[in-house]
Amino acid sequence: MDIIITQLLKADTGTYLTATSGKVSGFVSLTRQGVRVCCQNAAHRTWRTGAGKLFPTIAEAVAGYKSPAMKAIIRAAGDVESPVQPVSLANV
Repeated sequence: MDIIITQLLKADTGTYLTATSGKVSGFVSLTRQGVRVCCQNAAHRTWRTGAGKLFPTIAEAVAGYKSPAMKAIIRAAGDVESPVQPVSLANV
């Protein structure tokens, strides 16, 4: 599943990401308080209310959504937060 990260901000308070997968767009913030997820659907765009759902972990956030696209966006935010470190040839 293709994910396009449209905004990414890494700050002292956490990591904030807006991404799109197909027709689904979402905002994910990873902070000390937990993982906040907001699916930017038609209702959100109309009313601009609600801060989304708060979950203690990324795994629980993924489990809290049915849409494969939204799950992929949440996983992508987790990958950005803790990316795989490249292997240095000097240490091999």
